Amino acid sequence: EAFYYCPALTEITLPEGLEEIGEYAFLNTGITELTIPNSCTKFHVSGMDNLTTLTLPAGLTELPKGGFEGMRSLVSVTLPAGITDIPQTAFWRCTSLKSLTIPEGVKTIGKAAFAESGIESIVIPESVEKIDDKTFQGCPNLESIDIKAPIKSLPDFFAFECPNLKSVSLPEGLEEIGCLAFVYCSSLKKLSLPSTVKNIKYAAFAETGLESVSLPDCIEHVGE
Repeated sequence: EAFYYCPALTEITLPEGLEEIGEYAFLNTGITELTIPNSCTKFHVSGMDNLTTLTLPAGLTELPKGGFEGMRSLVSVTLPAGITDIPQTAFWRCTSLKSLTIPEGVKTIGKAAFAESGIESIVIPESVEKIDDKTFQGCPNLESIDIKAPIKSLPDFFAFECPNLKSVSLPEGLEEIGCLAFVYCSSLKKLSLPSTVKNIKYAAFAETGLESVSLPDCIEHVGE
């Protein structure tokens, strides 16, 4: 709690050699930009309500679980190339975060990682092996999702209630679309299903703007 509740503190320079930033160290400060030194491997930035720009250590391989959730002023954060996992609720309710590049090398995206954020478009790279539920649930500004990852299953509630979602690119090899995956995506007018899709679960496209969908020849089950 080194600088706990110092609202007049708007700038700080952290030295190389710093190894850890404790929980609540910058809670309720006025800091808007923060660069975490490359030497720092453990840190907490939760509660930095005024932070707009965050630079993470270049050698970082693991993000803190839910480490940025609820940071409504956060506009820019660059994920280091060594990151392999985007944890559960990592950017939940980061409403000012409009864009983010997921590095090639990320293998898993946790539950509700970007839910209720301000993300406008996203590319999921080929390295991703697993995507958990509610990934983009309730993202009002999300317009485009491009999935390059060779996943077999799209999770439940994947883009639930994303009213401005217009473009979704699904990968060949996809076999299952989860329940309620695109419910209330009212701007989604067109969608091309991969030829490999076998199972479309309950209400996957309910209350969307889809005008027509061609089902692949290998389809085995379509939920109500």
